[in-house]
Amino acid sequence: MQTKEPKNKYHTIIVGAGLAGLALAYKLKQAGVDFLLVENSSRLGGAFNSKPYASSLYEFGPNTIMNNVQEMQDLITELDLEDQIISTPFKDSKRYFCFEHGLVEVPVSPLKFFASPLLSLGAKLRLFAEPFITTKAKSNESIFEFISRRFGEEFARTIVSNFFQGIWGGDVNKLEARSTITKLYELDSEHGSVVKGLIKSPRKKKKQALKIISFKEGLSTLTNALAEKIGSENILIQTEISGARHPELYSSQLNINGQEISYDNLVLACPAYQAADLLAPEHEALALELQGVDYAPIALVASSIPKARLSFEAKGFGFLVANANLPKPRFSLGNIWSSEVFEERKVDGELLSVNILGGATHPEIKEMNKQKITELSNSELAQAMGVETKDITVIDSQLIPKAIPQYNLGHDARIKRIESLLTEIPGLHLASNYLHGVSVADTLKNSLNLVEQLTSPKTKDMVKS
Repeated sequence: MQTKEPKNKYHTIIVGAGLAGLALAYKLKQAGVDFLLVENSSRLGGAFNSKPYASSLYEFGPNTIMNNVQEMQDLITELDLEDQIISTPFKDSKRYFCFEHGLVEVPVSPLKFFASPLLSLGAKLRLFAEPFITTKAKSNESIFEFISRRFGEEFARTIVSNFFQGIWGGDVNKLEARSTITKLYELDSEHGSVVKGLIKSPRKKKKQALKIISFKEGLSTLTNALAEKIGSENILIQTEISGARHPELYSSQLNINGQEISYDNLVLACPAYQAADLLAPEHEALALELQGVDYAPIALVASSIPKARLSFEAKGFGFLVANANLPKPRFSLGNIWSSEVFEERKVDGELLSVNILGGATHPEIKEMNKQKITELSNSELAQAMGVETKDITVIDSQLIPKAIPQYNLGHDARIKRIESLLTEIPGLHLASNYLHGVSVADTLKNSLNLVEQLTSPKTKDMVKS
């Protein structure tokens, strides 16, 4: 990384070298903008964290991306990474729910869904009643309330609750429908029915077959390629950052490793709580709003099981624990079969997986030590997979006390207040997954939305360095 001292002034300083910060820095370099990217940790990539194991690898972060996001496809092409892509058709990537009695496949086609044992006959018939339900949304409705109202309580509890618990690490009784399932919420608001809204919506042209993709060396390939294009001369790691000050327009400063550095634009591409620390006390109102964004803790445990010990063929993406349907909910949220998602990742005779524990429903996970977490993971994984704990070999573990931002009730109103406060602070921008979507695709889109603002002739000409 950068070995020489940074300059006294930059057009743009970006704080946070996850996907959002790296993608933005890459675009600024292409546009010839004078910038500095700073990161307080010792590594780049943020949540992207690919780790090798034997002939395979596992991810302690996002596992895959979809091939249906144009911004991501364009970025992969620009970085010349197409020959590094590995993929599998979405329809062929089996997923399961883990109930008390074992694993049940989640069907991906409507016909298989209605033939599956996941829902009772009454719950399946209730789905057809959705266009005739006339009850309207409350002003602040949770996902569970929304789905129960539109599609029935059993569907909300058995399918949706377990899905959001696994993907968001969230509690559907707290997650806000308006902010998390925005498209469905808007269809209901505009048409009085999700189904009616979908029927009336313009039909899109048929696109390429939906695929799950990654890279031969893992998703870190993407962030590593961005860092290489940005260049070490534009990046500082292991930095101590404090005191974002805006005493007057275009005369703002940030303390980086004890040096006061001026900037015209500051992009905080870091978690909400870190952004709050940088902005307080000068921008107390904004800092308080950012501190109000809740994060779910997540523990990750990578382990290996001999396939000979399994009584079934573990083939597919993995499973989500159906905690909403268990007499006693488990700490585990789901298990990703890292060696089975892609054919290229297979390990001879072993099932390599990552168990995910904690989330919003088990915040006490962040108080546990590594030994307790791995013991808990082994016990619950053994129960789910029908093996003994002695069959499980732990490879690695990590606790992330603040892992996934939660779009809980009131999130939409909070973001509107944040955006209003930003208009009062010229040159300050936010780019992170706590704003308008937690997915990799949303994070990239939201970051790239800032490019035009920061590369316009007016803002580019502000620095005389």
